[in-house]
Amino acid sequence: MPQKRKHVMIEVEIVKLPTPDSKRIKLFTLGNNNCGELGLGYDVEEMKYPRHVESLADFNIIKISCGSLHMAALTRDGKVITWGALGRVTKSKDPNATDKNVPAFAQGLDDMVIVKVVCGSNITLTLSEKGINKQSMFVNYGPTSHLKITDITVGENHVLVLTTNGYLYTFGCMDSYQLGRRISIRKPNGLMLTPVKILSRIKMIFARGNHSFAIDENGIIYAWGQNMDGQCGILLPNPIITPMKLEFFKNSIRVNQISMGLHHTLVLLENGEVYSFSSTEYGQLGIGVSEGNRKSPLIATGDHHSMAVNDENKVYTWGFGETYALGNQSKNDELLLVKINCEEFEEIIEVGGGSQYSVILSSYRS
Repeated sequence: MPQKRKHVMIEVEIVKLPTPDSKRIKLFTLGNNNCGELGLGYDVEEMKYPRHVESLADFNIIKISCGSLHMAALTRDGKVITWGALGRVTKSKDPNATDKNVPAFAQGLDDMVIVKVVCGSNITLTLSEKGINKQSMFVNYGPTSHLKITDITVGENHVLVLTTNGYLYTFGCMDSYQLGRRISIRKPNGLMLTPVKILSRIKMIFARGNHSFAIDENGIIYAWGQNMDGQCGILLPNPIITPMKLEFFKNSIRVNQISMGLHHTLVLLENGEVYSFSSTEYGQLGIGVSEGNRKSPLIATGDHHSMAVNDENKVYTWGFGETYALGNQSKNDELLLVKINCEEFEEIIEVGGGSQYSVILSSYRS
């Protein structure tokens, strides 16, 4: 007989619009700007060191999300700013400005307060009190209207949806089984919103590339999807078709965050320790002797590089370097951690990476 889900009531905390203190925030970007993903306009081809995106100064942003070649930011009042390879025109404060390389208000969200925005390789989604909206221009995603959603995350071309009672749903591309289910005659594609068969209730979700992770109420990590380079952390052939327990962390300190590139994964524990696994092609695992033994409160990944902030508020990068995304002012890949030097950084709030760029969100006193 097939197992049934345990009927244990839990309530997953709903994502809320962050309420930051009086500090103002600056966004710094670096790397390649072929598609305007740095937010610096057409005149800048690449940036070898962190540069302040001055055009965002009046938007009061508090959160960021990185796609492969585009970006989105969330403002204090729940509005969404987008720029880069959007495939559409954004709504600028300047009525004469229609340049997609310039940060501007996203369309279709005028009457909504957005609490979260997430970027995949080829999609952007927002979560509001009214549900999920997806680009382009933002429209409501009807199949989720009956769900009470607490969180969303997105991979290259697939989406994970978490409800307040801990149930997980997926939709999107499933060519690498990143939706956590088998292809069937009745459901030959991933266009239908479908529940993922995990017996316990889920508390946290993560996705990037073509693989996914979920953490349940007991701290158990589940992984599925593309595993060609071991990015799921499971020693089984590619792919992982349905969610499997990641046994390595079953007796460890609680996991705070999982961040993934296309072919690698970082795991941040509650005590600040960072673990990495999968492809070492560009050095994106950061394995080797590096400066000190610092703890990290923040981690992030681009497609082929990694980032971390240590307990002394210093930003480090490693991995693929050809596009200057590492801030080392060279095109060399870095196997070991490289510190990004920038006197303008105060308190690092968030870091992120795309296909060929990196971003740092830092506060400053107004």
